[in-house]
Amino acid sequence: MGDLPLGDPRVSETLTHITPQPLRPWTERAEMRAFHALRLPCTYIRCLRDTAVPPARAAEYAARLGVTPIDMDCAHSPGLSAVDELVEILTKL
Repeated sequence: MGDLPLGDPRVSETLTHITPQPLRPWTERAEMRAFHALRLPCTYIRCLRDTAVPPARAAEYAARLGVTPIDMDCAHSPGLSAVDELVEILTKL
């Protein structure tokens, strides 16, 4: 939400709904072979101003999936700050 102005009501509202994330996925490696074996179509949307998942790291994640990321010029939450552009991308998919 770093690309939204301080005091933006979208931020205030969203913050009331955020819940703690479990620690286990950060401390234990997940087995991904079954996921990669599914051969589902994949897309990766990379947020170029994301500080949670920096663009270089996001590019690595997209490469692991074997896709070229679709870039958005926004921070980590395009569903708040770039809704129309996100909807356009998802509609095309």
